[in-house]
Amino acid sequence: MKPSKLLTDCDQKQDGQIKDIEGREKETREEVEVLKAKLESLMEHLDGKEDPATDVQGTIDELRESIDKLAKHDQAQQAEIQDVAEREALLQKELEKQVGWLAEYGKNLQEQIDNINRKLVDMVTCMQTTVGTQAEALKAAA
Repeated sequence: MKPSKLLTDCDQKQDGQIKDIEGREKETREEVEVLKAKLESLMEHLDGKEDPATDVQGTIDELRESIDKLAKHDQAQQAEIQDVAEREALLQKELEKQVGWLAEYGKNLQEQIDNINRKLVDMVTCMQTTVGTQAEALKAAA
């Protein structure tokens, strides 16, 4: 696979992954807003109750579960981000390796072309000398 194709594929995959992560971050922000609203509702509820302990435990448990879910979700996103960064580093390293190989290949190819050109010049010079010598010999014989 060509390095440019490899890099393009990597960029496209990363763009897709980034969009997925951004979508999940939006969901997380929305969940945080819901939690804030629940907390505000709980605070209002507590302000209006004489014995808030009876109704509050369920709401507290819901809030804890939501917070735990958000924490796990955040950990998963961080792991994905790290994974994308590691894959990007590996692809970059591979790309640099292939670019180096191509540069070396190009250098070797240019050296071969230069050698062939020198040999051709030598051959043409030799042929010109031979033709000149034969022409002189023919003139002398005539």
